Amino acid sequence: LRGLQESDRWGCDRPGDMPYAECVDCGRCKNLPDAAEASLATCPSLQSVNSGWCINLTDAAVASLATCPSLQSVNFSGCCHLTDAAVASLATCPYLQPATFSGCSTLTEASVSSPAPLPLLPLPPTSQTNILVYAYLADS
Repeated sequence: LRGLQESDRWGCDRPGDMPYAECVDCGRCKNLPDAAEASLATCPSLQSVNSGWCINLTDAAVASLATCPSLQSVNFSGCCHLTDAAVASLATCPYLQPATFSGCSTLTEASVSSPAPLPLLPLPPTSQTNILVYAYLADS
């Protein structure tokens, strides 16, 4: 796996086994466990992650992923167990833009009123963060 830079569903059961990965697409791997997603945090060059429709992921997996120093884009569309805590954990990612959470029915307005607010479209990024969150909010 030396020199591997991109993964497209290959190795989604053990994504952390790809230490040189820059872009990982585990979209629609419905049985992807939190531990597998969290193992991506060991990839220092990781820039982009698509985990859309990985329906078993929780806020803990996103919090682990938020420690990746080079993270630039994430897609968690359809990850129905993610909450406002997942959005808030990404606020520490200096290069992240955008973060996609469409179809995450548990997100609420709290995602935009956290200490480092993450604007929902169509609002532009604020000076506090450069993250755009694409999401459909749950009824509060």
